Amino acid sequence: MTDFVIFSVHHGGSWVTSSVGVENYIGGRVRLLPVQKNVNYQQLSQMIYAHLKMNPEEFSISIRTKFKEFGEPSTTPILADILNDSDVLALMHLNIYDAHQSLGGLTPLYITFDRIIRANPIYSSINYVAE
Repeated sequence: MTDFVIFSVHHGGSWVTSSVGVENYIGGRVRLLPVQKNVNYQQLSQMIYAHLKMNPEEFSISIRTKFKEFGEPSTTPILADILNDSDVLALMHLNIYDAHQSLGGLTPLYITFDRIIRANPIYSSINYVAE
């Protein structure tokens, strides 16, 4: 058994709500991301920032996933926000389950991002030596 799982990371798209109230992620690209099974939320976020070559000082990310409840006949997947360590732990178990069942393979991670706007810019000091 491997020490990592693989997620499909969907990025650059946006959430659109259909006329019947179903949210769909539209547009963007998909990359594969191997992730150690024992990561926490902060580590997963850092890996996503690095994988997508995004600066965490410039952008904040939101992470969501879709899944179907076991045994439910519904064809509408459930959306879940990934917000903390317990969400990541559940996400890992969901991915491992999907990978060993014929439920569609990789668990998707949907990434949206917002530019961070700073109300009070911080200026770094410069050492100036008068001649």
